[in-house]
Amino acid sequence: MNLRDLVTAIERNATDVGQVHYVVDSNFRTQAQGWSRADKTGPLDLWMEREPGYVFYTSGGPITSYATDRAAIQAAIDECVDFRGDVVLLTPGSYSIATTALALNVPDMRFLGPRVSHPNGARVLVTDAIGTNAISVDRVEVGYLRFIPLTATSIWSLSAGADQIHMHDYVHQTEDITGSTSTIFCTLAGNTNDYCLFERFSQYTDAAQGPHLSVGATVRDLVIQDFILSHGGGTTLAIALLNVTGASADGGFLIRRGKGYLRGAASTAVTNLVRLTDTGADIMSFSIEDFTGSVGFCAAGGLADLNAAETAEIGFYRNFLMTISAGTGNGTVYTA
Repeated sequence: MNLRDLVTAIERNATDVGQVHYVVDSNFRTQAQGWSRADKTGPLDLWMEREPGYVFYTSGGPITSYATDRAAIQAAIDECVDFRGDVVLLTPGSYSIATTALALNVPDMRFLGPRVSHPNGARVLVTDAIGTNAISVDRVEVGYLRFIPLTATSIWSLSAGADQIHMHDYVHQTEDITGSTSTIFCTLAGNTNDYCLFERFSQYTDAAQGPHLSVGATVRDLVIQDFILSHGGGTTLAIALLNVTGASADGGFLIRRGKGYLRGAASTAVTNLVRLTDTGADIMSFSIEDFTGSVGFCAAGGLADLNAAETAEIGFYRNFLMTISAGTGNGTVYTA
């Protein structure tokens, strides 16, 4: 056994690695680009040799391919094994999810693009032309991808009981998408979507869209951190980050280390970063920490909008709204 085969064998049998299922975009990974070569030394050739049966080609490829991008991706997901930590790796390219939504239904699976140093450098573009792609199991990881949404839909929907979801290092690219307050990155719609983490992401808008995340039922210990929200287009964005509407959303919400920017027309504005509009249940331990908004990002008292039932249930710590250059100091400390 040579060294490469030995390393491959170790990886395959390591309990924390799982199997990698490669999805290859036939429109971008052609022989002329070197991914498949006559001497069989291209990356695609090596994958096919090293991982026979684990390369899924989108339509028109030189090997067994699928009719649509969505079909190739779903086939890769369906080959994953429960609890093994398998990876569906979308290789660099552009993919479209259409006709039927994706079903991420394998516990402990990872849905990833190639690792990048910052989400803005994501090398995989996923255009969602269907909406409501479902995550229905625990411990699913999604990362290193750039998403373009379908207007008036959620790209992702967490089913009841889908816990410990980790989404990271991604971009929600809503520029040039028709404005709709129903355009949302992820909806936590089911009961007990607990211990979920969204981090290191960017969202760009040029029209009034919905919040990045929407919580519609019982959720505990939701963490949102290290994010950038950039809004332009001369329109008002009602809720930039999080809308909580569930009557029994019961707490452990933490938002920290975020940045909010406005660009373009002076009339561009954000009404609220966070809005709690549930019907009266206690939302315990809801904190916003270290958020910085650009000049005019929102009104001085608009970082969070609370109804009468939640006025004493949210804490603020080290949040700032910037002042213009003629102002004094480095910004305005935000208080409720």
